[in-house]
Amino acid sequence: MVLTPVFRLYAINIHMNLLVQILSSQVRARSSVFERLTEKTQREINPHIYSIADRAKNGLRYFVFLSLLAATMYLGTAQASESKFIVIDVRTPQEYQESHIQNSRHIDVLAPDFKAQVSKLDKSKKYKLYCRSGNRSAKAIEIMKAQGFKNLENLGSLHEASLKLQQKCDGLGPC
Repeated sequence: MVLTPVFRLYAINIHMNLLVQILSSQVRARSSVFERLTEKTQREINPHIYSIADRAKNGLRYFVFLSLLAATMYLGTAQASESKFIVIDVRTPQEYQESHIQNSRHIDVLAPDFKAQVSKLDKSKKYKLYCRSGNRSAKAIEIMKAQGFKNLENLGSLHEASLKLQQKCDGLGPC
């Protein structure tokens, strides 16, 4: 199961809230022991115990905040780096099913509706194309340039693409 970045942050937040609750319950457990002390001892110790407990809780909350901030920044940069370009596999559906780069889009260059599918893409984004040897992706790039695309790169074969992108392949076959 692949977790979305938002779900990951939500899970992190739940875990951090549980830590705060555990710490709070420990403070309450210590306060029940504290109630058994004499009234005079309570007056002398009380401010110190709750001061320490509050500082610990605030410290944990600060840690939770920093952890969530760091996770948000990490996930934000990961999403930003993923959105810098779009990888397109221009091979046949059978080839794509056998093996393909993770998170790549499939648009068969040999399909009769290739031009129509490509025309739906955002021309301002960067696209990296691959096929079995690099020939079909070169042909696809020519078609896309004719439609006004400017940010195009031929990654060559599936294996070359996986090496250049440093990504694994999905499917049954080798990368």
